[in-house]
Amino acid sequence: ATTWTDSAGRAWTLGAGALVSDREYRFHGEVSSWPSRWDVSGSDVWVPIEAAGVTRRMGQGKKALDSTLRRRIPSDPKLIAYWPMEDGAEATAAYSPLTGIRPMAVSGMDFAADDSLGGSSALPKLRRDGASFRATVPRSTTPGWQVEGVYYLPELPATQTEILRVSVTGSTMATAVVYASTAGVRIEARDGDGTILNFFLYDSATALADFYGKWNRLAVYTAASGGTTYLYVSWRDIAANNRWIARTVFTGTQGSVVGVSGTYGAATADMV
Repeated sequence: ATTWTDSAGRAWTLGAGALVSDREYRFHGEVSSWPSRWDVSGSDVWVPIEAAGVTRRMGQGKKALDSTLRRRIPSDPKLIAYWPMEDGAEATAAYSPLTGIRPMAVSGMDFAADDSLGGSSALPKLRRDGASFRATVPRSTTPGWQVEGVYYLPELPATQTEILRVSVTGSTMATAVVYASTAGVRIEARDGDGTILNFFLYDSATALADFYGKWNRLAVYTAASGGTTYLYVSWRDIAANNRWIARTVFTGTQGSVVGVSGTYGAATADMV
């Protein structure tokens, strides 16, 4: 019909070039090539085609974007070292996008095994039969430091288990170590001989419940007041934003970070 009256009594007429249609288009596409094909007799001729949306043409020749975190973190002007750990499944080390930073040496990790962290490409999982990582950090002359990582720990280990180790120079503290178990989260300051200078065990049930079973932002850092240096560990649930902080103290300067590492066993299997 080209004219009609609706239920309210209004008369409608089609203008020039107008059309009434009940078609519902499922797809609009572009065909990039039209190759002819025919049988041996030449009697049967056809053209196999493949159509795609306009975004295919718009994206041709463009490299896929890095993850949100991979693009955002290097923009920090105070960043010294960074390893995204978003390497492909066949990777044998974790590269750094920062100039002059050597790759992180790893073992016992399945790269690109978990993609559940929003804003990140797929990350490695720790194997049950043991895993480790070790990386060198250029020494900074600025007092104070902070080391961060994002992790997912499926279960709390029954016994004290290493989560992260930070190597320090220029201080009475040579190593800062974070441990976790069902007894609590423990932060230790150790000297060059491995002797514990001081420690703190955070055993709050609520804080422990937030340490595992969810994506957390783990931070180990220092602060100084007078002749006392504070060593902190904090973990923040990145979804609910709950944050917990534990600290211990030692006498001496804050020093500078020169390495980060971790050694793991069956108790941290499938940690990401």
